[in-house]
Amino acid sequence: MAAAKKNHINFPYCKRCKKCCCLSSGTDKITLSRHDIERLRNAKLEFKVRKDGSLYRLVMKSGRCPFLKKDGCALPEELRPLDCKTYPVHFIPDGKEDYLTVSLKCPSWNKVSPAFLKDAKELAKREFKHWTKAERIGYWV
Repeated sequence: MAAAKKNHINFPYCKRCKKCCCLSSGTDKITLSRHDIERLRNAKLEFKVRKDGSLYRLVMKSGRCPFLKKDGCALPEELRPLDCKTYPVHFIPDGKEDYLTVSLKCPSWNKVSPAFLKDAKELAKREFKHWTKAERIGYWV
């Protein structure tokens, strides 16, 4: 029996500090693909995006993600953008090799396991199938 593909992964060492959702942590570029935007709009959620080259970035409100609420992220897992699903790992596909980076802004960055890296990479590859070529290239440039 084949293993089920994960639609989301959970970083088990997340301290729920919400630094990943705020500009003050340096995470000011939550990228949205056109596919993400469509999913969020179909869910009747209100948000703004700004064009940044071939990508769209989520517009922050007062330095915070508009979906960040008192108890954490208000988005269901299946609606979250790739950057949010894999944080603190960032996937960088360059066409020949795939690279992963870990955000040092996350207080638990040093607890990222090989298993989490593997899951993040697999999830990112599945998500990128919905992205245009320009979005994929712009994501890592």
